[in-house]
Amino acid sequence: MKTLIVLIALVLVSGCAEEKSISSAVANEVSLLDSELTALVNSNETLNVSYYEDLVQRVNELEIVVAGEDLDRLRERLYTIHTRFLSDKVCMQIGDECCIGDSCSVSTASCDGEKTVLGCNTDCTPITDCIVEEEKDTTELTSLENEIDILLEAKNLIGSDHYQEILDKYKLLEDLDDGSVKTKLDQLMEFTPDYTPIEEEELPDDYIAARPDPEYDNFLWTLPSTASSVRLSLPASITEFLFNEHGGIGGYGLHSGGHPEGLDHTWIELKPGTPVKSWADGTVQQVQYNGNPPDGEYHIYIDYGQNLMGIHMEVMTPYVEKGQEVKNGQEVGLGMSFSPDQSSAEMSLVDFGRTDGVRAWGGGSYVSVFDYLKNEDKQLLVTIYRERVIDTWMRDGTRVWGFEPSEPYLTNRLLIHEEGRLNGSWYLTSHKWEEGGPKDIFSFVEADHPYFKGNVFRAIDDTGDFGFKGEFEVDYLAGQIKMISDSSIEYGIFDIDESGERPTLTLQYQEGSYPVSFTDPLVYTLRSNIPRREDAVRLGSLDSV
Repeated sequence: MKTLIVLIALVLVSGCAEEKSISSAVANEVSLLDSELTALVNSNETLNVSYYEDLVQRVNELEIVVAGEDLDRLRERLYTIHTRFLSDKVCMQIGDECCIGDSCSVSTASCDGEKTVLGCNTDCTPITDCIVEEEKDTTELTSLENEIDILLEAKNLIGSDHYQEILDKYKLLEDLDDGSVKTKLDQLMEFTPDYTPIEEEELPDDYIAARPDPEYDNFLWTLPSTASSVRLSLPASITEFLFNEHGGIGGYGLHSGGHPEGLDHTWIELKPGTPVKSWADGTVQQVQYNGNPPDGEYHIYIDYGQNLMGIHMEVMTPYVEKGQEVKNGQEVGLGMSFSPDQSSAEMSLVDFGRTDGVRAWGGGSYVSVFDYLKNEDKQLLVTIYRERVIDTWMRDGTRVWGFEPSEPYLTNRLLIHEEGRLNGSWYLTSHKWEEGGPKDIFSFVEADHPYFKGNVFRAIDDTGDFGFKGEFEVDYLAGQIKMISDSSIEYGIFDIDESGERPTLTLQYQEGSYPVSFTDPLVYTLRSNIPRREDAVRLGSLDSV
């Protein structure tokens, strides 16, 4: 008996390598038991009841690993033995009845649904259990549906690997779906071009990182060795670019305006009525409308090939449609005008071969479009930018639109935190992000370069309240900060904790004097390389994107 139990246990837990030999051992036990029962059927000797019960137990144990004709044959032998020798002595379950000889008891228990007979009591009455259909747990399916809803709402293209990950999750939960999640999954397929993003751990051993490029006075960066080889042209003649109080360039990585967490695209302003041109040859992947009229805008996604995709933003009137092939320099749309003196050419670029920037929805990174320009366009842009923006600032302190002296380059470092320092962007986690509450995002920039030396800060609500910005003084030994804005001077104390997975900043400030101690502090977590609102949801600061 112990041998049989061990064999059954091995069948349940062993791997494929042992399956053949274990199955053979169980087959031998079935054969031996069958022979033993057959001999008893053909025998006229008196049968001991305890021996019979032992045979029943052995058959029941084999039921775990044996099914079909073999099990039916063993039970048939047992029934014959019971009927011939023990029908008037031993209770036996026959179907849903418990019988001694010709006398059988039927279950009288009632159930709302189906019932099953598990065995017989000592008085040979059925032991009944009601079959209750378990309520299906749809928690994981609901979570997956919410994830798909977020992606559909964002309307951004996602990588094929991201889509496959979602599809794999769905396949495990498909039986729980009434068809509604599958419909949304099919809709999501429309936003899934065939790219091949890489993961950070897959970087080759000879990987070369991006860095400020001295050939262009560090206004641009070199490209890492995994970057796309596609090179771009400017979206308009340089004479159509604005460099005045009405428009200019907001460089990649700029911690300013509505993006104190760092700009992962670029602001480009053109003369009013100037159409935007494609930066390279490509295929239009999507033309989508974001927002609600009249404040919404079109985004035009163009696949340039070799893992590079451009996204024209703030488009008022698109000139192309999905699936259309476009040429470098072809007009693709007219940008929005936020005043009579300008027209937008805002641009985002995703390289699916990079992992060193803000993570894009489908893998890869949002990168600076200026770093991918052809050499002649790089030189032209940097030359004009220096003349019209940098030299003007250095000469008399005049700032053109979009220019921030603390981050003066066309490509700036986006993730700027340094261990133990305020430098960086911080997301509020001690309170929900809601209107009227504490500032949701604080950004501190400690600048030291040829064009500016000093500290600037910006703090906003996620809803778009830009009411708190200026310069700051900091004493790291005392843990004190003084924030000077146009409307007030705030005195604060702070503590930076680098011990967790992400650094945290504890901050308390007030007008008039430095707080003596933390009595009602705000707690912030350093931003990651995940887009702002998606990261806020993960941190629990927002309920949805």
